[in-house]
Amino acid sequence: MNQRGSINLPVVIAAVFGIGLAASMYLNYNQNKTAEQDRKLMQGQITDLRYQVKQDSLASASSASPTPTPLATPDSSPTPTPSPTPVLGASTAKATIVKKSSLQPNFRSQPNSKSSSVILIAHVAANTPVTYVDESLSGGYAHVTINGTAGYILASYLQ
Repeated sequence: MNQRGSINLPVVIAAVFGIGLAASMYLNYNQNKTAEQDRKLMQGQITDLRYQVKQDSLASASSASPTPTPLATPDSSPTPTPSPTPVLGASTAKATIVKKSSLQPNFRSQPNSKSSSVILIAHVAANTPVTYVDESLSGGYAHVTINGTAGYILASYLQ
C-alpha cells in the first residue's frame, strides 16, 4: 500500500546505511592519517620535548626582528687556561645501553610515574647509550644522562 506522501521503507534504510558508511570511511581516513603522522615522528629515534621547544623558538624568532650581536674584540694578553675541575663521580661514571624490549622505556624528570610534576622527556630506543649519574636506585629508577640530559629510567631496561 503506497500512498502519496508516505516514505518508502527501503529508501529510508538505504539512506541510513549510506550515511553510516560515509561516516565510517571518514573516521577511518582520519585515523589512518593520524597513525601515519605518528609513525613518521617515531621512526625508532628518541623524540622529546626539546624538539618541540626548538621548533617553537624558531617560529617565534622568525617573526621577531633580528637584533645585532656585538663583535668580540681581540685581547692582546693571553689568558692562562685553568686546569679542569674534577666533577664528583666523573671518574667512576658507568656507561651502559638500553636493552632491546618490545616497549620503548620512558625517560622522565622524576624517579616515579605517579607525581603530577613528572615530565616525560623522551621515549628511549634500544641500544641508546646512557651514563649513570648516581648508581643507587630510587624506586627502581636509575638516575642517568642521555645525550647530556639528566633524568630517570627504569633500571630493568638497562644492560
